[in-house]
Amino acid sequence: MSKLIRAAAIQFNINLGYVDANLDKAIAGLRRVVKQGAILAVLPEMWSCGYDYRNLAELAKETPRVLGALQEECRDLSLVCVGSLPELENGTIYNTAYLI
Repeated sequence: MSKLIRAAAIQFNINLGYVDANLDKAIAGLRRVVKQGAILAVLPEMWSCGYDYRNLAELAKETPRVLGALQEECRDLSLVCVGSLPELENGTIYNTAYLI
C-alpha cells in the first residue's frame, strides 16, 4: 500500500544579496505549507541570496548559518526541505542542492 505525500513548492521574490530577508521569507513559507499539510517543501534555486554574482563568494560564507537555521526550523516542523544555496569550496562557488 502506497502512502501519498503532500509536497509544496515555495515561491517568493528573492532579495538579491539579502540573506536574512530571504531566510525570513523561506521560514514563513515553510510554516505556511506545513499548516496546509505538506511534509516536503521545495525552495527556489539560490534562495538565500539569488545570483548576486559580484558578492557570491562572500554570501556563500553565510550558507552554514543559513543551513543551521533551516535545519532547526525543519526539525521543529517535522518537515523535509530541499533547495539550493551557494557553497564555497577551495575557492570555487557551487550551486549546491541541500536536502534537510
